[in-house]
Amino acid sequence: MSLRKYGPLWLICFLFMSATGSSKHTVWVIINNASSDRQPVDIKLNIIDQKEVSTVIAEQQIPAGIRQLPEKKYKEGVYQVSAGAGNGQLWFTRPFTLDSERWILINYIREDSANIIKSHGYLDTTVFKKINGLYATLNIYVENRRPAGL
Repeated sequence: MSLRKYGPLWLICFLFMSATGSSKHTVWVIINNASSDRQPVDIKLNIIDQKEVSTVIAEQQIPAGIRQLPEKKYKEGVYQVSAGAGNGQLWFTRPFTLDSERWILINYIREDSANIIKSHGYLDTTVFKKINGLYATLNIYVENRRPAGL
C-alpha cells in the first residue's frame, strides 16, 4: 500500500534525475588564421573531459581567415580544450566548465617581428615562438555568449 501511495513521487524523482544528469550543451569552435603570409596552418584540436578521455574535434589545414567548425554536444562537466600548430611546436591548453553553451575562439598569428612590434607594441617571446623564421602564437578564448559579428 505504501508503494502505491508514493509511486507517482518516485516516478517524478526518477524522471527529474535522469533528465538533469544527461543534459548536453553545444560547443562551437571558431578558428582565425591571421597569418601575414596567408598560408594555411595545420591545427589539431582536442577536448578532454575529467576522465582524461580525449575527443579530437579537428585535425586539418585551416586556410587564412575565419572558419567555424561544426558544433558538437557534450555532457555537463569540466573540460580542457587543447590546440596545437606548427607540427607540435605550439601547444596551448585552457580549462573550461560546460554548464551552458560555449564558444571556443582560437586565434593563430604568424608574422615577422617588425609587424608584431608595430601591431602589439612589443614582442613577448614567452608567448610567441619562432617557427621557420617567423614568430607564431595560438590564443584560446572560451566565451559563454556568441561573439559579436559572427
